[in-house]
Amino acid sequence: MLETVRDPDLEWMLCELPALLGERSGHGAVIAALERGPGGASSSDGAWDAVERARPHLARARRLRAAWALLAPDERQLLQVHYTAPACRAAGMTAQLGALAAAAVALCSDRRALERACGHPAGAGNGRRIAEARRLAPRALSHAHRAWLGARRAEVLTWASG
Repeated sequence: MLETVRDPDLEWMLCELPALLGERSGHGAVIAALERGPGGASSSDGAWDAVERARPHLARARRLRAAWALLAPDERQLLQVHYTAPACRAAGMTAQLGALAAAAVALCSDRRALERACGHPAGAGNGRRIAEARRLAPRALSHAHRAWLGARRAEVLTWASG
């Protein structure tokens, strides 16, 4: 299987930070409704607790988001897909492309053709299409990760120069 790069800071920023900041969860609204009760006064205690839980992570989030903003839109999109896309459900996609499946789909010009090729790898031309996806996805991800590391360095230099 093909090896993929996973950056822990990117993974944290794209996968954990949104939930930590309440961007991807309805939990806060449910808690607020429970706290208000039927016709009761609104309580913001749960919201303040969430703010206090998030506070220690805000500086890291700002630094990472500043570096993220330095990336080209296509690099951001590819990294976003690679880290946050659900597993490919089409028959054979994960079997043929592994952890690169989401990136390969994002990069290919014909998603349906790639899905058909992965579902029937012995078909005419399908092996070539799969090989092309296996070749392009790691290269594009490697390029995007290098760009991310460069953006992180640039952000640190900007921060250090004050």
